[in-house]
Amino acid sequence: MPRRSPNDIPSVAELDRPQPPAGMAPDAAEIWNCVVGGMRATWVGPEAYQVLSRYCFAMAEATKLEDQMLATPMTDPARPRLVKMYKEMSALALSYGRSLRLAPKGNTPRDGRDDGFAYEAPGNGRHPRHRRHPQPWEL
Repeated sequence: MPRRSPNDIPSVAELDRPQPPAGMAPDAAEIWNCVVGGMRATWVGPEAYQVLSRYCFAMAEATKLEDQMLATPMTDPARPRLVKMYKEMSALALSYGRSLRLAPKGNTPRDGRDDGFAYEAPGNGRHPRHRRHPQPWEL
């Protein structure tokens, strides 16, 4: 079989990073690219694309509501409604983010013995020097 030119082979980023779905709003697509680009290559699989697209939509809408809220004076009677909608949209985005495990929750060492390896107490069934996978925010 003849050798392929390096230009014919797609980069790893193109193979492993899913593109935003067709028809997604540009601001939500930008959030999609930021999220997918910050994760490990196989972190988001096809089974989670719907949740990720909903997360991106909720984040984009929360950003729009935040901009409207900042532009609205405190004395405007419509401001409480904007604040309520912003809180609801932010809570929705947060719940999607939790289900996708996007936040660096609990990524600090448990004690000083960790040194990049997951320290486990003896007798719990895990090897004490078992290397854990790097988290998306550590890449």
